[in-house]
Amino acid sequence: MLTIFSFLKDWSMTALGSLLMLVLSWIAGKYLPKLLDTERKKRMAEYLLKIADDLTDYFIQKYPDSKYAQWIDQAVEKLMEICGVERDVAERVLKAVIERKKIL
Repeated sequence: MLTIFSFLKDWSMTALGSLLMLVLSWIAGKYLPKLLDTERKKRMAEYLLKIADDLTDYFIQKYPDSKYAQWIDQAVEKLMEICGVERDVAERVLKAVIERKKIL
């Protein structure tokens, strides 16, 4: 009878360990890709800011006496063409660069 209890005890610990591993793998599968995707988005944002910075410098040199409102549409179109982002993303990035440079 003692052997049956030790067998059940060993079996229950094995089952509990397996169940714990299943739960941990499910949690890792659900949340780990989101964490890794954040790093990719951060690199993409840095890439967009660098290109937008270069674009604003270019348009400031091309139109030195005008306000940014006159050339912002051209810069948005160019950023969309270069990076393949949507219009609202390109506008937000360019406006952030303009605000940072205080071109207003």
